[in-house]
Amino acid sequence: NLSTLLSHAASSALKSASPLKNSKKESQQGIRVKNRGSISLGLSVYESEIPRAVSMKTPKGPFAQPGQACVLHVTAEGAAQLNAADFGSKPKSDPYCQLTVQKKKVKTKSCKKTLKPRWHQEFIISVPDGSNDFLLVKVKDKDLIGRSDSLGECRIDLAYLPFDFETIVTARLKGGDIGENVKMAVDQVSDDVGAAVVTKAAETAGGKYAGKLARSATGKNESHALAG
Repeated sequence: NLSTLLSHAASSALKSASPLKNSKKESQQGIRVKNRGSISLGLSVYESEIPRAVSMKTPKGPFAQPGQACVLHVTAEGAAQLNAADFGSKPKSDPYCQLTVQKKKVKTKSCKKTLKPRWHQEFIISVPDGSNDFLLVKVKDKDLIGRSDSLGECRIDLAYLPFDFETIVTARLKGGDIGENVKMAVDQVSDDVGAAVVTKAAETAGGKYAGKLARSATGKNESHALAG
């Protein structure tokens, strides 16, 4: 009867469609993020307290010695050409910058709906070992729900920064997430294709009426799912 026919058609279709679960993961893992973003920072290292006046001449040293504690002054100016984590009428992100030295973390405010944020915020971070520590810079897209998507990161070794001089650094960001909206789109495509396979198999085995029932059961239209 028709119910048995639909059952067999759906069962065989789902078996043939089972690789879709893996293909969903592979499609997400296979998306490589091309990151052209960069970030601009003003970095100054001091032996103890920050002096009132900072040297404008490029010094040849001195630099922090191994095990020497010092103070890092960071000015997070902004970023450019960031990836878009949110897609709507216009691709955008809500970027903020997170700065980490060992376990000490600070972060800027988030700038809404932009790929070139301007933070202009200053931070003072204690550095336990100026010669071996590094500054980990992460730019993230702020999400109201769930974790923030990464827009890329970079690492800056502090050993190369001379004392009492502000070094302006523009660093290229690497890596990043594909964004929650893109993941949802990948999932939706996989779900649509899976439903389309079941519907098409039912229609082939039992005719148009069986296909209509399968479409009604899955809530999907295979002509849309298989069109692209």
